[in-house]
Amino acid sequence: MKLIYLGTAAFEGIPAIFCSCPICNEARILGKRNIRTRSQAIINDDLLIDFNPDTFTHFLNNKYDIRKIKDCLITHAHSDHFYPEDIEMARKDFVINHNKINYYGGETVFNKLQEIANKPYMDGVITASLVKDNEIIKVGKYDVLPLNANHAEDSTPFIYLISDGNKKMLYGNDTGEISLENYEKMKKFGHLDLISLDCTGGIQTNWRGHHMSLDVCLEVIEKMKKEKIIDEKTILVVNHFSHNGKCNYDKLQEICKKYNIIVSYDGLEIEF
Repeated sequence: MKLIYLGTAAFEGIPAIFCSCPICNEARILGKRNIRTRSQAIINDDLLIDFNPDTFTHFLNNKYDIRKIKDCLITHAHSDHFYPEDIEMARKDFVINHNKINYYGGETVFNKLQEIANKPYMDGVITASLVKDNEIIKVGKYDVLPLNANHAEDSTPFIYLISDGNKKMLYGNDTGEISLENYEKMKKFGHLDLISLDCTGGIQTNWRGHHMSLDVCLEVIEKMKKEKIIDEKTILVVNHFSHNGKCNYDKLQEICKKYNIIVSYDGLEIEF
């Protein structure tokens, strides 16, 4: 399985567009991996995760061919992850020979996608499928298990367990501390080869609702090890960062390397 992080920031990006805090000012100076666009990822060049306002930028910067995308999982309805206005750019009078994309999301996302799909100029361009907690779905060649996320309920948030039949992974943002019920569901899904955890809170402490900080991510990792969901061979990644986390890539990487945790950055590619 190949996972590419196209964007790795929270809602405001880093540096945040209007911000002059020390973290944003430092990111502007340091550049490189300290610059982050809004979160989006792609698996094996054909399964997209989230469709946000930076999708066009990611298409250009990472040189991936969005025309190859067959399916797209939407984590939740917040606009840094779901930007329906750009989904409509696939309309028949704008695009020649567009391949149909199948979108999957919770109720809030699904309702908006259905509204788009029913427009005359979008006929046959997209499909919308409703996902529900702990109900496995077939998405192309993947088995996907959505789990309710600890995030804004009105955005119908999900984290996703994904299997290609050989490898299994967790795409775990946006979410706060993982519920005990979700650990049980993960155990039934099977051993995970990679986990990607929300780390919006960075080096702040005790972020448990809506998002997590690094200290809470470490607790989650230990719990997963105890429950035998992961082991020492599992690839550990933290993702989804904000200037409110009080650190940029360079500093966080120094902290995380002693835990064998990879800090995601825009363009990071992992094959496992």
